[in-house]
Amino acid sequence: MDGNHRTGDPGCSQREAQLADEVRRLGGLLEKIRHFSGELDRINSLIHSALDFDEIMQQVVVETARGVGAESAVIYMPEAERWVPRYTYGMPREEVDGALAETEVRYSVWACRERRTVVIDDALNDERADRQTNERYGIRALIDAAIMVGEDMIGDFSLHYHTPGRTFSDLEIDFVNRVAASLGLALKNAILFRERSQAEQALRETEMYFRCLSESGIFGIAYFELDGRVVGANGPWLSLVGFTREELDRGEIRWDRLTPPEWMGRTLAAMEELEATGRMAPYEKEYLRKDGTRFWGLFAGTKLDGRSEAMAITIDITGRKSAEQWMAREKGLGDCLNGINSLLMSTHDADTIIEKSIAEAAVCIGADMVTVAMFQAGEWIIRYVHNLSRDMLGASFPMEELRAFTLVRRTGRTYVCPDVEADRQLNRRLAGEHGARSLLIVPLISRGEVFGVLGYGWRKTGFTPAGDIDFTEKVAASASLALENARLFSEAEKLTLRLNGIISSITDAYFVLDQEWRLVEINEHAERLFGRPAAGLLGKVFWEEFPRVVGSEFHRHYLAAMQENRPVHFEGRSRINDRWHEVHAYPRDGLLEVYYRDITERKEAEEALRQTLAELARSNRELEQFAYVASHDLQEPLRMISGYMGLLQRKYADMLDDKARQYIGFAVDGTTRMQKLVEGLLGYSRISQGAAFGPVDAAAACRAAIDNLQAAVKEAEAVVTTDTLPTVWGDEIQILQLLQNLIGNALKYRRADAPPRIHLSCSREEADWVFSVSDNGIGIEPRFFDRIFQVFQRLHTQDEYPGTGIGLASCKKIVERHGGRIWVESTPGKGTTFFFSIPAREDQTEG
Repeated sequence: MDGNHRTGDPGCSQREAQLADEVRRLGGLLEKIRHFSGELDRINSLIHSALDFDEIMQQVVVETARGVGAESAVIYMPEAERWVPRYTYGMPREEVDGALAETEVRYSVWACRERRTVVIDDALNDERADRQTNERYGIRALIDAAIMVGEDMIGDFSLHYHTPGRTFSDLEIDFVNRVAASLGLALKNAILFRERSQAEQALRETEMYFRCLSESGIFGIAYFELDGRVVGANGPWLSLVGFTREELDRGEIRWDRLTPPEWMGRTLAAMEELEATGRMAPYEKEYLRKDGTRFWGLFAGTKLDGRSEAMAITIDITGRKSAEQWMAREKGLGDCLNGINSLLMSTHDADTIIEKSIAEAAVCIGADMVTVAMFQAGEWIIRYVHNLSRDMLGASFPMEELRAFTLVRRTGRTYVCPDVEADRQLNRRLAGEHGARSLLIVPLISRGEVFGVLGYGWRKTGFTPAGDIDFTEKVAASASLALENARLFSEAEKLTLRLNGIISSITDAYFVLDQEWRLVEINEHAERLFGRPAAGLLGKVFWEEFPRVVGSEFHRHYLAAMQENRPVHFEGRSRINDRWHEVHAYPRDGLLEVYYRDITERKEAEEALRQTLAELARSNRELEQFAYVASHDLQEPLRMISGYMGLLQRKYADMLDDKARQYIGFAVDGTTRMQKLVEGLLGYSRISQGAAFGPVDAAAACRAAIDNLQAAVKEAEAVVTTDTLPTVWGDEIQILQLLQNLIGNALKYRRADAPPRIHLSCSREEADWVFSVSDNGIGIEPRFFDRIFQVFQRLHTQDEYPGTGIGLASCKKIVERHGGRIWVESTPGKGTTFFFSIPAREDQTEG
């Protein structure tokens, strides 16, 4: 042992302790390196495993987070301007299901843009992180690495600590970067694999596509020698040209024989192009089939390498060509219709309208002749013709002679006749005289009624194309509108002349005031109003000439009209001539035009009418009171007579002979009927003094009425049904009485051969509820419809149907008290329906 070595040297012990700490630190570091190296190897093995790619990525997120002790992790994929969490570990459900804005993951955006790893030890106070988002998810520290494929960023890997004070070490950061790099390589391989798979799939689909095209009916494929002989073809091409495969095998098909003469020049030019360039640009041409018919085809070809043969593809475009021709024709018809409409708008002369429209329309659809007939006084009058003898103009025909015209007038629909000789609706003689073999008859309609027809004729048979029908109907509609406008214009001219005559003879006083209230114009009737000539008033201030008007309603209205620049209309008694006037005042260009109309006689008549109505109301009240009192006072003597007659029947029946007992029966029956009449009259007089109106459940009232009549219902074996009934505004007792009277009527006037069937219903018609009570009873003749609602008016004897003759009169009075009306519809022997209306309120509902 070295004698200089001193085991007790404190400096030596300290160095040994430091060396031991360093050894332990390096050992721990080495252990972490081994740990992360093992984790990385495991993750790489996982990445290159045969598992589903999404499953691999999800497991990588979980294993990486556990490797660094992170409490949550996520791989974001950018989509548009949002960041979608594709693979997650330990994240809340709302984070997994949603997408975040760039402001919420600023650190991820920064890492991806800078292509650098971001480490944030204090996520709540670092400006690179969104404090609100991190607080929401409890993130306290994070590491964020961009996932790159070459120079392209495809995602972002973010791991988080939720424990305060926990931070990421350099080894953890390096580990995350290596995982991100491995993910980038895995994603690159996945992309390459997907692209290769897609390319292989596209190749397979292309091969299948061309195979299907070859055998489908879409493309015709043919192989031909340049000298013209067709040496091969698929089935669709043979079908297009109408040849068989046997004929193809025998060499009987040549392309030059499939070409119409007028297309030979274009075809030879295409063949020269094929020989010179090896390809033939697509072009459209007509083909000849074996049977001589034609079709349109789109033709393109290419020369086969090293051979004197070429391949051509032919597509049948006959349908498209037909559509193009149809569209061209439709455009021509549309342009023609626009032209006709322009012509029609340029005139209000009816003759010009018809002549121009039918001539233009005939040219557009190729019609050989046109006639226009108007229906007047039950006959057809020929008003206009085109390419026909003008001797026909003014000719008239009975409806039955032109049955097709009459059918069009009755139905309002266009009539198509492809063959005149085979059509029984037509006057074949008349059509034949003018050479018409097919016809198209179009209605002229105004205000929903057919007033005439346009008849187009062709000298050949065959249906008119649908486009022509539509076109002629539009021409007819335009002509009808133009004729209606011409009629209205003519009426307007007549009204204008009439109005001018009225204005010239108007009896209103008229004067004009300027802004200074000076009179600047006065007519002769105003002179009579003012009692002074115009010469002495023109230029004078109105208020100074007529100071009594100041402060009156006339003064206030004139000021309002000028100050507010609005017309005024009022009635008042003038202080100028002490008569009533209706006044209209119109401000215009700084002037006030005033019209006075003397309405003194009307006002006096209105006042007289008001007094008369008041007197009538008073008289009605007195009459109702009298009826009530009279009816009430009649009750007592009737009861006394009835009582004594009953007493005679009971006590002296044995002392009386049959004749006397019959007379007493008549008296008792008469007093009973009289009592019912008095009671009915008493009820009738009380209707006007019914209860205050309120909401009434009509369904409940109906049920109560049926219950009250239950004995009669059972006796008659009646069936009473109802629809849903509403709540109305009225007198509940009177509504019940109204329904009970109508149902009772239906029970009373029933047929002997059938039990009563009574039905109540109600519907909303504009501002009213309309009720109906229908039955299958004896019915009522129409001549009695008004009479049955009058008091004491009966259509049957007491022996046939007992009653007072007041029931329906009471119904009418109840309905009228409620602001409605009542009426009846009936067929004798089949039944009757009574209708009555009650005004509806906005707050009323159906039951």
